[in-house]
Parts: sequence; C-alpha cells; structure tokens
Amino acid sequence: MHSGPPTDSPRPRGGGLRGCAAAALRRWVAGADDARLERTFGSRAGAHVLFRTLAAAFPAERAGLTTEVCIEVRRTDGVGRRWTLLLTPEAARARPGGTGAAPVSLAIGLADLLRIAAGELDAGEALLTSRMDVAGDLALAMQLAAVLERR
Repeated sequence: MHSGPPTDSPRPRGGGLRGCAAAALRRWVAGADDARLERTFGSRAGAHVLFRTLAAAFPAERAGLTTEVCIEVRRTDGVGRRWTLLLTPEAARARPGGTGAAPVSLAIGLADLLRIAAGELDAGEALLTSRMDVAGDLALAMQLAAVLERR
C-alpha cells in the first residue's frame, strides 16, 4: 500500500512553497470579480494572507536586490492599507505599515494587485491605464516588474 503523495501529480510552476503559493493565488483569482476578491482579501487577516503569499512567491534570489517597496492597497470603499515588502537576495518578507522612506512606493487597488500577482494583469498595463501609481525610483520599479514577469 502506497502512503506517500501521488508521484504523477503535476508540480506547481516554481516548485516548493513558492510554487504552491503562486498556484493557489492564481486559482483563487481566476474568474473572480472585484467584490469577491475584496471580501476575501480586504480584511486585515486577508491582507496578511495576501502579502505573505506575495512574499513567498517573490523570486528573491533571482532579483538579487536589497531594498524595500511600500505598497498602499486601496479597496473600492476608499480604505487603504500600507504594507512593506523587504527584499534581500535570500528572501522576501512582508510587514504591515510603511514609512514612505522606501525607494519605491506603489498605490494600487486590491483587485488589481491580486490580478498582477496572479499573472492576469500586466504591471505595465496597470501603470499606463492609471490603475497603479508609482513614486520614487522608476528604474528600480521596472527592474522589479521584469523579475515578476519572468516568474
């Protein structure tokens, strides 16, 4: 009797925790409307899950960066929360809050952030259509976007 995991099941893209987190997020976002995404991830607890998932899915070793990114996530009711992604070549970590001292700051709607993270929305398109605002070091922001697109 075989008691281990099935050997023929496909592994999520990226493998390991990073691949599982990214695959789970893609499945959750696929086909969901903004209201459902906000109900799920718009609470304080939902934001913790979202940003921990983003940090786990970020390919820190490939980015080779040591920096911070402040992200203000807005809901459709106008409520915004700031989070900081701490990026090092070893790992990415998320923490609530933001000081504004980060070299790059983003402001984006919650549903759009989820769609970018799930690969359903291109970050450049979000920027060009005013769905996302970027302040600070634009070259660094473009470098981060390039890393995420290669996931």
